[in-house]
Amino acid sequence: MRRPLWRVGGTIAAAAALALVGVVPAATAAPDPGDPTTTPAPGASTTTTPVTATTPSTGPAPSTTSTTSPTTTTTTVPGTTLPPVDDATIDAESSGFSALPAPLIPSAADDPLFHAALTVDDDLVKLSKSQVTYLKQIAATRKVAARAASVRRTYEAVNAADIDARGHLADTRSILRAAALHAYAGFGSVETAANAPEASDGSMVLPYRTYVRVTIADATRHVSEAADAQGRTGADAAAARAKDRSAQAELRQARADERAARRAVADAKEQLARDRAALRLLLASMPDMAPGTLDRLPDDVELPEGATPVDSPVGTIVVPASADPRTVTALQFIVAQIGKPYLWGGVGPNAYDCSGLMLRGFQAAGNRRIPRVSQSQQLWATPVDAKDAQPGDLVFFGTPAYHVGIYIGGGLMLDAPFTGARVRVDPIWPSVSGYGRAVW
Repeated sequence: MRRPLWRVGGTIAAAAALALVGVVPAATAAPDPGDPTTTPAPGASTTTTPVTATTPSTGPAPSTTSTTSPTTTTTTVPGTTLPPVDDATIDAESSGFSALPAPLIPSAADDPLFHAALTVDDDLVKLSKSQVTYLKQIAATRKVAARAASVRRTYEAVNAADIDARGHLADTRSILRAAALHAYAGFGSVETAANAPEASDGSMVLPYRTYVRVTIADATRHVSEAADAQGRTGADAAAARAKDRSAQAELRQARADERAARRAVADAKEQLARDRAALRLLLASMPDMAPGTLDRLPDDVELPEGATPVDSPVGTIVVPASADPRTVTALQFIVAQIGKPYLWGGVGPNAYDCSGLMLRGFQAAGNRRIPRVSQSQQLWATPVDAKDAQPGDLVFFGTPAYHVGIYIGGGLMLDAPFTGARVRVDPIWPSVSGYGRAVW
């Protein structure tokens, strides 16, 4: 892969050349906050050599001008506090991390750095989605377990009632057998009949027949009723048993799905760790990936009429008079975010991804129509030829875009580059696909 000449040195003295370039390149490059060899450990403090720009920490949108000389207008850099934003005007895609589309990944042959960086971003999206799936499966398993427990309790109650009905039927049948035996033993035996008192009027026959009819018939009726009741409870128990088996099978499947979802989260974490390690190795092997820097304008420089300088911690950006004045405010806001970490899906105020940085910058300038993601921003912006690009224009990479920055002149841009880096000044990478001007 051909390496671009991104080291920019020297100072442009001529004002005419300054108006064309838009910035004054620095003679030396600042340490790369995204480089693993220079990035402090999480929690460590970082310092940036400031310039003499006024930086309010709170308050409303900053003033864009304050006169310092008859020929030079100095802009104040806005504070890092995010201005109020009506989130209802943002694309639905910005509603949350998992709502964002997976990053578009260029081929490793065309752009190895972005391929590695966006692969990590893609891993983060997959990990986020797998975690959401896992949490949903945990909740689903709990619901299935609760239903299964309820079905099991119902089955146990119905089964207990069936056991009681079986016992009652057995007891009733025992009574019937006892009654029949008693009737036979008391009146039906030969010995009893022979020893019975003589009664010419047949007085012994009537009690015997009555006893048999009442005792045996009643016992038989009770047995029949008990048998019917046990039949009903038996059917209920069979149905409840079938539901219990089905519920237990559903619970086993839900628990299996939960284990699979947990394994998917673990696999996603392992893949993310591998791809992060590969990105760190690639960054370490590409020392020319250090960010660019700008020099502060000399005090005696004479700017073209109407041009506005924007001071930043890494130098001065010159916005030509032809740019929309609100572009200065957008640049000021983006400049104030320099040094904040990249985060896929981040829209501030503490971390950004590339399109989230552009979103908040132009919203701070009053633009409520800018879309959320780089692909949509590419379609939204008015295309501009590279030779006509000026500070404040958007610069896109890929079609559809997988990365976006804001052009600051001199072949440089401000952007949130990739995972592991911070908002910074970067040379425009060779995979640039075009420029676009904000629609106000």
